[in-house]
Amino acid sequence: MGTIYDMTVKHFQQKVTRDKFLQKPHINIKAFSIKEVEMRKPGQEATVKVDFTTDQMGIEFTFTKEEKWVWEDGAWCLNISSAKPMLPSGNKK
Repeated sequence: MGTIYDMTVKHFQQKVTRDKFLQKPHINIKAFSIKEVEMRKPGQEATVKVDFTTDQMGIEFTFTKEEKWVWEDGAWCLNISSAKPMLPSGNKK
């Protein structure tokens, strides 16, 4: 989980400490693959669709999540403040 935190935008890191982030409920990702990348503002902002596979209590779930990434300080960073919760396929909010 620490690695994900390190990839988030600075604005998020200023609001949420690493310790608070690590205390939040999380899931263990077994595998992932990038389905689609759409450049919203070339070189500045992208929307990325990612397929995730997780194992919860011996049951494998696969779901797709749309993420917002921004170019910040010379690297692509996850704009987690705009992220929606991860839900297995079929569960929509």
